[in-house]
Amino acid sequence: MLVVHWFNPLMWMSFVLMSKDMEMSCDESVLRKLGNGAKAGYSHSLLAFSVKRGRVLSGSPLAFGHNSIHARIKNVLSYKQPKVGLVAAASIVSLLFMVGFMANPAGKMERSVDQVNKLASVWADALVSRDGQPRYEMMSPAMKEQFKQEQAARRGENWNYSIGVSSPWVADYAIRITV
Repeated sequence: MLVVHWFNPLMWMSFVLMSKDMEMSCDESVLRKLGNGAKAGYSHSLLAFSVKRGRVLSGSPLAFGHNSIHARIKNVLSYKQPKVGLVAAASIVSLLFMVGFMANPAGKMERSVDQVNKLASVWADALVSRDGQPRYEMMSPAMKEQFKQEQAARRGENWNYSIGVSSPWVADYAIRITV
């Protein structure tokens, strides 16, 4: 994404923050496997690698990036194993949010389709009967004003809501709503 959006400063900030998160996550993973007794040794290793960094070319922008070694060592020394209950609670809350955001509220789509179907029927019935009054009632105030002006310009001040007088005359219709 950074290659495509190289011009976007938010993408660069996201990349830097992702890199720091990945480094911290890697450190925490090592400590989970080695245990708390390895904190001092691991911190010394991080410090030694950062000192040698000037002599070794790093192929990855994630390795010891942007002077984050101080924050990494501080994170390693203050690392505590997460409590099982806290992890379980966070997982359950995350799962509930995911299900909630993926769900479609019951009946909401059906109600909107029913409303669209009803409005389409009113419009089509008005077209069949050539009575524009029901269509006029469906309009917003701005559309009503525009409609009045157009009718007055075409037919004068004694206009009615008639919808045309020429062929073809609509006798039947079918409404198909696609979602």
